[in-house]
Amino acid sequence: EHQVYELPDFHPLLKDLDRRDEKDPLPYLLAVWTPDQIKRVAESMEESNKHSVSLDDDVQDESLTVPGTLLVFADDESSQRPIDVPRIWLWNLPRRTLYCGSGITSIFRGLTWREIHRCCCEGFVCTRGFNRKTRAPKKLHSRLHVKTTKLQEDED
Repeated sequence: EHQVYELPDFHPLLKDLDRRDEKDPLPYLLAVWTPDQIKRVAESMEESNKHSVSLDDDVQDESLTVPGTLLVFADDESSQRPIDVPRIWLWNLPRRTLYCGSGITSIFRGLTWREIHRCCCEGFVCTRGFNRKTRAPKKLHSRLHVKTTKLQEDED
């Protein structure tokens, strides 16, 4: 379960993305990365000499930006390397709940009927990643979901 920002179609983050179909009821979403996730990615980037993608090179103060991943299907590129998002772009955006997993069964496992209803009616479900360049589906990046076997190990 993740708290995400709902992005309106005119949002600056979406200027280079495909426009949604007018009949599509699902908006683009933005999931903000946790500090722990950022640290792991930064360490792996240092090892491979890769650089993060920045949407706004003028924003130098890290306190003004947050790293994020674009979602409807989870964008594979920003799932691996977060994009820098000016905090001001997030103010006043609606927040929604996103449920991620490898499939509906894994997402709904252990939830009550009311929780499943809330998930379907008020939140969003994401089970696949998506490569925007090749338009191919991808496996959902592991940072977006926790395997139930990991949860069981942590509980012991």
